[in-house]
Amino acid sequence: LPKRRGYPLWNPRPVGWQIPDAYRASGVSIGDIGIMNEFGEFDYLFNIGLPANDPVNSRRVPPDFIPLPGVRDNLAVTGSEQDPDLRPGSYIASNHAYFRTQHIAGYPQIPQAPKEVGAGLKFTTSASAGALLVLPEGGTSYDHPAPTMFLEHATRCAASWFNFINQILRRGVNEIYLVTGCDKTRAWGVACFSGASPRNVLLEYVPKLPRIAGKKPEYLFRRSDSAYSEAGSDVIFEAGSDVIFERQSGCVFIRGFRITSRAGPQSREKISTIWRRDGTTRTSKKKDGSYWKYYPSDIINEWILGKVFFRSFQFPTSS
Repeated sequence: LPKRRGYPLWNPRPVGWQIPDAYRASGVSIGDIGIMNEFGEFDYLFNIGLPANDPVNSRRVPPDFIPLPGVRDNLAVTGSEQDPDLRPGSYIASNHAYFRTQHIAGYPQIPQAPKEVGAGLKFTTSASAGALLVLPEGGTSYDHPAPTMFLEHATRCAASWFNFINQILRRGVNEIYLVTGCDKTRAWGVACFSGASPRNVLLEYVPKLPRIAGKKPEYLFRRSDSAYSEAGSDVIFEAGSDVIFERQSGCVFIRGFRITSRAGPQSREKISTIWRRDGTTRTSKKKDGSYWKYYPSDIINEWILGKVFFRSFQFPTSS
């Protein structure tokens, strides 16, 4: 996305095989190792910044697991007061200039819904394709100030991680993600569309009463209109919230390292496509003279229409 906050997740909920309740309550955290799956989710495996006996790591780490100290120290935390993108009622769009928003009138306000949301928000756009993230209650951004220590630790331990993930867990993957930063929220709405006639896309995002009295509100896309162009149009949307723990367990953006395991003598550890918080990137050169950039898979690209900005390196493994 143009905001370049990192890799946007289509499903911000905590996801993973038999994830413990401790992880369901906290969601993605700095130090997480996971897989980006085809559904736009971060599939959690384990956290390198916590001991093996921590509840989020219990029976999930490699036999020779070595935790990285200092992962939870001196984190840079940015809230809605410092970042307008994280304020209640805010939204992040693929092209902000083509989106318009207004409050929905004529409906009573849901208790505990932010005043910035009111009875709901109506979005219209003149774009024929785009993506939208709504943060009705705002969010919080977390980053580690020393990402280099993650790279150094990954260089030492990546072979062990891949062996555990592929030989013991039998996941059969050649790339994993190490999180060094993330944006979290309790409630969200994500939508994308393509092939629509300009000026004919309308989305209504509204709060609704919780299923349990006294709890925080839930949210949904109540209306989605898109006039078809000759090629046809698609509108995909999803809304959610943490209704169980009522914490900011949803993760909408992740930042960090993409680690690729490749067999053969040509596989070497390289840094490329470095993402910075100011939105700039730097791509380093491989020894063979080529450059390597990573873009999201086709299905994710169709959904979020954005590039991935990730610190990346390849790790050699034996064939």
